[in-house]
Amino acid sequence: MKKFLLVISIMLISIFTVLPIATAITGECNADFWSKQTYIDSNNDETAQVLAEMPENLQLSSDSSDIDNNYVTRLSNLKDSDITAVGMPINNDLDVSISQQSPTVIDKVGEVLFGGKVTEIETVRLGGTPIGISLDSKGVKVIGISEVLTIDGMRCPAVEGDIRIGDVIIKVDGKEINSVAILSKITAESKGAILSIEFLRSGKAMSAKLTAALDLSTKKYKLGIWAKEGSSGIGTLTFVRENGQFGSLGHPIVNGETGEIYSISGGTIFDCEINGINKGSAGRAGELKGNFSEKVMGKVFKNNKFGVYGKMYKENCKNLDKISIIKAKDVKPGKAQIFTTINGKKPLLYDIEIIKAINQPIDNDKGIIIRITDSRLIEAAGGIVQGMSGSPIIQNNKLVGAVTHVFVNDCIKGYGIYAEFMLNEAQ
Repeated sequence: MKKFLLVISIMLISIFTVLPIATAITGECNADFWSKQTYIDSNNDETAQVLAEMPENLQLSSDSSDIDNNYVTRLSNLKDSDITAVGMPINNDLDVSISQQSPTVIDKVGEVLFGGKVTEIETVRLGGTPIGISLDSKGVKVIGISEVLTIDGMRCPAVEGDIRIGDVIIKVDGKEINSVAILSKITAESKGAILSIEFLRSGKAMSAKLTAALDLSTKKYKLGIWAKEGSSGIGTLTFVRENGQFGSLGHPIVNGETGEIYSISGGTIFDCEINGINKGSAGRAGELKGNFSEKVMGKVFKNNKFGVYGKMYKENCKNLDKISIIKAKDVKPGKAQIFTTINGKKPLLYDIEIIKAINQPIDNDKGIIIRITDSRLIEAAGGIVQGMSGSPIIQNNKLVGAVTHVFVNDCIKGYGIYAEFMLNEAQ
């Protein structure tokens, strides 16, 4: 079939600050592209230089390899300092009319380039509801060092053994440490004997020998360590499979200091209610505010690049709507909706536009670029805010992806991940 090129004079390419949108959950992200004018107006001289050299028209074809990859590559290699993730803190069938709106130029271009037929992979239960996420850590993180008053004066066993703030203690005398309580118990029972400590420092496995000191004031043996366990925050449920396996967030929960993906031994999801919004604005990401309840919804088994996964108890998802997930290759630019909760527990549909559906031959994140067009969401929240991570992206009544990141310098725009890739992780 003869190939043809479409010369498009619409918005070309711009980089924004982008944040993962999970409250108390942040992550690294890659810069991608929007409008040439915004690039030039940015403070990034390198960005402006690349765009100044870019032709006024971007040429697209039915074969994505025909796009001028020189500029795409140069832009993709720019510094990832402008992105943030947005995971924070329905009982009726979907209205089939939600996507039946007048087609725009982008809709028509998408139809020509990508066609109208889609491949359904699996029917799942639709999320959109907020969930409280509490993760159990593999090890405990050292957050402080203190001295111990002993009969011989002030001592700090941690310093003596070269334990530092930020280290993650994973084993003591061969026993796994998954809580501060376990570490304290082993330390107290040591009676001053030498302890073999296994820990991680910037992801590297290390070991040390420590001798706990007897605190004269408490009569307890101590290591001179302040530690914390686990991590928690609020995000959004994306889908639940019929067997109860769920996918959420669409990006990992990470160590806020190192940016490394948080290593877990398990976790729990709780019922959650949104009770407020800190509205976003240019240069500052907004956030949803919410509370956990004591109601346990399910268990967490996995935290990786593609989100948080586990198994939900069936009684908590049996009333959720059913929807089909389609292949990533079938997602196209054009009108769509996100299904998200900004008040209480009930999610609502909000109009968006898929600006770009990136061809990703292997599973990866940040494959969808979206823009909020619904005035209700813009007025209430300023656009995409932290806490919306995992909010389902729906196109033509199919689940195509989930919201993951917000462009901080323009809060109505952000990234999403393909639902197909999240489904693969929930298998």
